[in-house]
Amino acid sequence: MQRKLGDARDPEGAGAKKRAPEGGGDKYRTFFENAADFFYIHDFEGNLIETNLASKMNTSYSDEEIARMNIKDIMPEAYRALFDEYMKHVKTEGRGEGVISVLTKDGREKVLEYRNIVVRDEEGRPLHVQGSGRDITESVRAHHALKRSEERYRSILEGIEESYFEVDLAGNLTFFNQSLTRDLKFSEDQVRGMNYRQFMDEENAKKVFEVFHRVFATGEPAKGFDWVLKDRDGSDHHVEASVSLQKDSKGNPAGFKGIVRDVTPRVEARKERDRYEMRLAQAQKLEAIGTLAGGIAHDFNNMLSAIIGYTELARDGLPEGAYARKNLDQVLRAGMRARDLVARILSYSRTFEAKREAVDAGLIVEEAVNLLRASIPTSIGMSCTVVTEGLLVHADPTEIHQIVMNLCTNAYQAMEGSAGRLKISLEPALLNDGGVLGTGAQLVPGAHLKLTVSDTGRGMDEEIMKHIFDPFFTTKRRDKGTGLGLATVQRIVTELKGGILVESALGRGTTFTIYLPAAEEAGKPVNRA
Repeated sequence: MQRKLGDARDPEGAGAKKRAPEGGGDKYRTFFENAADFFYIHDFEGNLIETNLASKMNTSYSDEEIARMNIKDIMPEAYRALFDEYMKHVKTEGRGEGVISVLTKDGREKVLEYRNIVVRDEEGRPLHVQGSGRDITESVRAHHALKRSEERYRSILEGIEESYFEVDLAGNLTFFNQSLTRDLKFSEDQVRGMNYRQFMDEENAKKVFEVFHRVFATGEPAKGFDWVLKDRDGSDHHVEASVSLQKDSKGNPAGFKGIVRDVTPRVEARKERDRYEMRLAQAQKLEAIGTLAGGIAHDFNNMLSAIIGYTELARDGLPEGAYARKNLDQVLRAGMRARDLVARILSYSRTFEAKREAVDAGLIVEEAVNLLRASIPTSIGMSCTVVTEGLLVHADPTEIHQIVMNLCTNAYQAMEGSAGRLKISLEPALLNDGGVLGTGAQLVPGAHLKLTVSDTGRGMDEEIMKHIFDPFFTTKRRDKGTGLGLATVQRIVTELKGGILVESALGRGTTFTIYLPAAEEAGKPVNRA
């Protein structure tokens, strides 16, 4: 189909629309009609001279209708005003290319990608514009759909609290949401390209690698496995993750993607629950011991009194140096040890009431240490440092004495048979924030007394340290301890609203640090309830 143009020597004159451009021939017609793209020739006013547009793109226009049309007739209104300016540009530059929208006969919009050149005569005067184009409507629609899908995908990912990540097969991060950058405390630019190993220690990195390898080998996702991430500040985040394999367009493995949920609060809550359960179990044990003590103490004491009394009578009736008298002395010593044991068990009974008042803890500590010096082997060095100013505690003096005696006895027994060093210190301590100690004791802010007993003995492993406050738990020989010493210390400290911190390692000794709330006034009872 052709539109006749005027003489080529007057391309912009009145005859420009009356004669078709010369050249071409039948040998090009087949190519013109069968090419995948559409071709066109138009003058500088936009009048179509020749085109295969109708057969190459569904515009609903017939060949005859298009042959009588101007390009601007099928342009949306917004583009028409720009056409004349565009023609000036094409004349000057000799070519032009771009993307434009056209309207079909029934109002549908099509997107065309075009390339134009200016055809000139032998003298270089512009004759007309010829060009080619391609309908990219579906590609544009697909691109827009993909963009909308990506935006919706990104919106969903940014709206969830969990962290989402994608890594390549080497473990380098390629895509992630803001939750991940927020949890790791890195910027988006910093995280992109980083390897997952940079956010964890070697043990957790090995664990994650094993999971990734299993997912890669089986193609099956891994769900609900946990590891520990480290953020930019070095803080640990306990996370729970699900990971699956990513594949490329050909179905080959390309990387991994997953959801990571920060479960640190849940882990901490579980630890706190375990601490409370441990304290509850400990309290139940002590209550059971108290009930037992209250039930048998009086009967046992009556029997012991009879045993001790009749033994003394029998011994006194024998001459000095008699063999039987020596045997009865052993019976008396055993009876006295049994009486001391019953007294210690009785301290767990609810019927026991301490007479507590503000007392000078320093004097009591020094007195207990002086008593201990005579019984501690000379191979063990012993030092005591007491800051005497203002060390008042609301307690029964016997309670402080028991704490020092039990801790020091345990300390020197841990060093028995070898040289060692036992250090005792008492000093004021101001707790600004309070806090929870290793035994689960909740301390309140304010003035406290800090009693420290340390030794250079055998030390303890973690398993033993879990049970040191259990009644009757002991690692000593039967004749060396009953397992009530540390249980007694913990009971007293707890009743005085204090706390105990234990630090120990095998071969490195043990340190007990006890915090007790200080009393406000010397000599006057202080109500701490």
